[in-house]
Amino acid sequence: MWRLIFFFLLSLVSMVGSAQQDTKQIDSLKALVDYQNPDTNSVLQLIKIERLYSRAFETDSLFKYAEEAIRFAERLDYSYGLARGYSDIAIMQWNMGELDSALKNCEFARNLFLSIDDSLRFTNQSFLYGMILSDYGRYDEALKNHLQCLRYFEKRNSPSAINVYNSIGYVQKNLGNTDLAIDAYQQSLKLAQKYEDKEQQANASSNLGDLYLELEKIDEAMTLFKRALKIDEELGLEWGVGFQLVNIGNAYALKEEYATALEYQLRGLEIRRKIGQKVHLGTNLMVVGNAYRKWGKPAQSLPYLIEAKEILEEINSLDFLKSVMYYLGCSYADLGRFEEAYQASERSRIIDDSLYYKEKTQIAEELNAQYESEKKANEIKLLTTKNQLKETALQNAAFQRYGLVLGLILLSVIGLIVWRSQQKKLQSQQLLAQKNEALKASEFKQSLTELELKALRAQMNPHFIFNCMNSINRLILAGENEKAARNLTKFSRLIRMILEFSERKTISLREELDMLETYIQLESQRYKGKISYDIKLADNVDAEEVEVPSMVLQPFIENAIWHGLMHKDSGDGMLRIFLEERGDLLHCTIEDNGVGREKALALKDKSAVSHKSMAIKLTRERLKLLNSSGLQKLIQIVDLKDAAQKAIGTRVELSIPL
Repeated sequence: MWRLIFFFLLSLVSMVGSAQQDTKQIDSLKALVDYQNPDTNSVLQLIKIERLYSRAFETDSLFKYAEEAIRFAERLDYSYGLARGYSDIAIMQWNMGELDSALKNCEFARNLFLSIDDSLRFTNQSFLYGMILSDYGRYDEALKNHLQCLRYFEKRNSPSAINVYNSIGYVQKNLGNTDLAIDAYQQSLKLAQKYEDKEQQANASSNLGDLYLELEKIDEAMTLFKRALKIDEELGLEWGVGFQLVNIGNAYALKEEYATALEYQLRGLEIRRKIGQKVHLGTNLMVVGNAYRKWGKPAQSLPYLIEAKEILEEINSLDFLKSVMYYLGCSYADLGRFEEAYQASERSRIIDDSLYYKEKTQIAEELNAQYESEKKANEIKLLTTKNQLKETALQNAAFQRYGLVLGLILLSVIGLIVWRSQQKKLQSQQLLAQKNEALKASEFKQSLTELELKALRAQMNPHFIFNCMNSINRLILAGENEKAARNLTKFSRLIRMILEFSERKTISLREELDMLETYIQLESQRYKGKISYDIKLADNVDAEEVEVPSMVLQPFIENAIWHGLMHKDSGDGMLRIFLEERGDLLHCTIEDNGVGREKALALKDKSAVSHKSMAIKLTRERLKLLNSSGLQKLIQIVDLKDAAQKAIGTRVELSIPL
């Protein structure tokens, strides 16, 4: 991802030439600026100057000339120049890790480009906006933004789609969608080869290699990194060479070849010190320090980790600072400096919690803003209705006066009495109907809320939670700390999702499936990998757009594992989940190749069965309340048997109203 940031920054600046040529060009451009009576041309010359400074990463000069261009553009009411100035400042702030300021200035520039109908620069700015959101960890918003940009570029056959695919790959990776991330990176590489763009080929290869490295496909990752390194060396891209050296070092570190890893990482560190970009320098120092720690040299790791901590604190890069503090705690512990180890580890935990609560606070603020907006809209609608009623009343009064003038006083009075009587009767009927509807809606909402609370309380079997904790404890006692850490991370992620989803009436299908995958993986780990699973979506299902009741599928998945698959003697347990839209229903098929319901009943543990039957019963009631027509059978359970009528599993057919 950091290679993509560098490439995007340089592609927007798009300047060429040596440092000496840049200096001559800057001097000639300064001569074209009229400081006494600035015009739009002076603004454009200042923008060219600050972009040349950005090429050399001379941030002080860049900000000086960008702010001067903005000042002149404001005086001239020159929206295009104003947008360009704020855009360049946002890019450099983003590259420096100043995300709050970068997001604010990027949004301002984007709105200006939109106001002058510059669709290309608006889309480029939107792409930058999405990348900043991604750095915040707001991946769902970033993905939505990137897909809009991708449609724009693909419609115009623009090579800019290469960058967008790369960023989509990064977002999908962080959302846990590994296959989608690989597909996006491969699309980026394919387009780069189509347009014969060597630099972008290196970019896509590097990002795909990062993903393979996380999947522990070290040899495939190493091949991609070395391919990217060769391209960067041929093109003379020093910053690109630095990235690949660090990546190759990381690959050797995973192979536990720490001497070779440090050789590459220290070469990369030398280049990054020369370039001077703090966020990349900080992360490079972190990986060098961690490599020394894993090599069993904690004393040598400390200077690098401490320097990384100081840099990341300065730019407030909390994600990386959290990791640095964790590594520092490990190094201090290895050296027997336990008080310092505790302080570093505690700070890592505090940062992690602050990032989580910051995300929750931001969601709450967005919901509150949405509520206030809807409240104001309703107030305006009510005021409009009142004005219309007043206007109608005035018209009726005028009609009565005309009746008096024509001498039809008696007829008018009778007509008025009849009209008022009918109006009161109609109003009474309408008021009664509204009260009945409100009462029905209130009763429905109350029933649904009570069922949702009961269902969510019944969802997760407490035995599963205790078993997971015992499994993690066994791994720790066996010295398998990395496996324990991975399982603990998955378990805490699952618990967080359960707590978060319990506060919401509906969630996206993607969130529901992410939660299910994490749950199934933990169950599979407990049963030593004897459970496999396959989740498929029909082409007509958009997992990001479809909304389902929270945790509606989990009881059936747990039932299949606990009462079907766990009793299999062989280790080939398989759980298949398929979802498709049928009219206004989301149809879900959950099929296992377990021992079947008859044998499960013979082997059942009464407390566990009682718990799960209650959860499924509550889920059925939730779906019935959501189904306005009430005609469909929402849950069907089918016993699967072979030709000899021997049980070979169970299938659950579930219909969820959309």
